[in-house]
Amino acid sequence: CAGVAAPTSLTVNVSSASCGENYNLTLNPIPNTGIEVSPICTSLQTVCQGGTFPGVQEYIYSGITTLPQQCTDWVFSANIKARNSAISTIVDPANQNLYIESKLNNKDFPCNNSPTFTNKPVPFICVGEPFCFNNGALDADGDSLAYELITPMNSPGTTVTYKSPYSATQPLLSSPPVTFDPLRGDICMTPSQIEVTVFSVIVKEYRNGVQIGSIVRDIQLRTVTCSNN
Repeated sequence: CAGVAAPTSLTVNVSSASCGENYNLTLNPIPNTGIEVSPICTSLQTVCQGGTFPGVQEYIYSGITTLPQQCTDWVFSANIKARNSAISTIVDPANQNLYIESKLNNKDFPCNNSPTFTNKPVPFICVGEPFCFNNGALDADGDSLAYELITPMNSPGTTVTYKSPYSATQPLLSSPPVTFDPLRGDICMTPSQIEVTVFSVIVKEYRNGVQIGSIVRDIQLRTVTCSNN
């Protein structure tokens, strides 16, 4: 609520190298978008409500496209200037873009839904208290899902640079160290200091043992002094 205004629209690039396709799709906000999703106790007030605790709003954009060909390597990507100088774990954060992508094979698998996330990204967690986060990924087709922590990207094929000792698998200082379950996607931590970090998870979907697509989620985390009773 204290950041820059949400964009009036978003652009998703749709491309396939094997089919020679490349075009942009404009996504528009859905009705009533921009609601607050801060996970706080009812006794607290965020900046969205006139208080001082950090507040986060969720904006959802939607668009429809008809793919012109059946291709094995469709990539849907968004590249926006959405990182900020508050991030303390990567180099030059304010000048890093936020890039995410989803992949689709509609040649060998013409009917497919990508996984969807049922849990909101957690904007802040408590220092010194154990916390586990699961994206709540669901697949409407019943495809098998596997998870991997990857370095957040700032453009196609390039990533942000973590400061030492941070990394894709240890994106914040935690005691004991951060753990990650590649089968369920649980990331667990006990933050040891106040900081702001980013991490990314790729969710790969498999059908009959063959990978048929993937989707990337990029999350910014803030650790604060609080109690998670």
